[in-house]
Amino acid sequence: MKQIGQKTWLELTGSYRRGFIVFCISLLLFGFVTILSWWSRCDLYDQQAAARWSDEADYAQISCFYPVTMQPTDYDFQNLYHTIESALKAESLEAETENAKLFIDAYSMTGSLTLSTDNQSMKVKAVGVTDNFFVFHPVSLLQGSYFDEDMIMKDGVIIDEDAAFTLYGSNDVVGMPVYVENELYYIRGVIERESTYLAREAGLDSSICYVSADTLSSYGMVEGSYTYEVIMPNPVEGFAKNILVTALNDTENKLEIIENSNRFSVSARKEIVFNFVVRSMSSNGILYPYWENQARAHEDICGILFIIQAVSFCIVLVLLLWYIWYRYKTRTWRIRDLWEKCISLWERNRKLYHDRNLREKHTEFQK
Repeated sequence: MKQIGQKTWLELTGSYRRGFIVFCISLLLFGFVTILSWWSRCDLYDQQAAARWSDEADYAQISCFYPVTMQPTDYDFQNLYHTIESALKAESLEAETENAKLFIDAYSMTGSLTLSTDNQSMKVKAVGVTDNFFVFHPVSLLQGSYFDEDMIMKDGVIIDEDAAFTLYGSNDVVGMPVYVENELYYIRGVIERESTYLAREAGLDSSICYVSADTLSSYGMVEGSYTYEVIMPNPVEGFAKNILVTALNDTENKLEIIENSNRFSVSARKEIVFNFVVRSMSSNGILYPYWENQARAHEDICGILFIIQAVSFCIVLVLLLWYIWYRYKTRTWRIRDLWEKCISLWERNRKLYHDRNLREKHTEFQK
């Protein structure tokens, strides 16, 4: 009987040790994947415009993507701006100061155009932008500056470092002339193009430039979808997105609207996992810009990491519950014993308190 009991104890001890090892590995895996999931999206500056705009979580960044068959005009976007402005005023939302902006927006489109100098010519990818574009997409500047806020002067172009070397053999080219389809422009800035694997696959695999939306429409070729972006107050979850959805009045569901500020939340990642098989299927005719392609790739990565997080957390929880159950089953005490010990401790403390009061009263009486 003693040998059987000893064997059982050894088996349980071995299971406990193995379980403890699995518990530690799962806990470390959960922590590592959590950090990796945070790190994989912390450098997506294109998705963090609302956080840069307001330190508090009371603003949201919303993006709207148009199918390539739709070519909205500047007039359409101006009307959209005024519709949003009226909707926010109807909700009694106003800017804190007279000169402050309650919300900002920008639209852009992607395509290609030809840049040339007296000696060189090259075809580059192009992004046609409006005044607040670089608030949403702060590309890394090596030289020069972004376009001025109101884009009064639309004869500027921002090129990447590779294009600068191709055209002039140097990246110190700010202020130098460049021709866009025989129209004279001036280089306002030189940027460093992202060179990571995901960036290249997203569309940054060759030289790119940034020009005004009018320039790309007039002298280039618009090949991608139009993108509208806005940062606006979001006092309650979903408020800003609902304002934009109502303002767009997309009765035929042709547009794709994404709340960038919330796309990596727990609920959003769960939705990614549930729709993982079909999320890559698209029949809406939208060609995403490079920054959205990058964000969608990171969504897939975060979805996979979320599955690993969930599995490792479940393992940790199950093993913890198993350990509690095991310690309870192999206990050498009874609940009744604990209860009696608590009662005894309470009685002893009560007696000590009573005796102390008697001594104090006796001392006062003697005085």
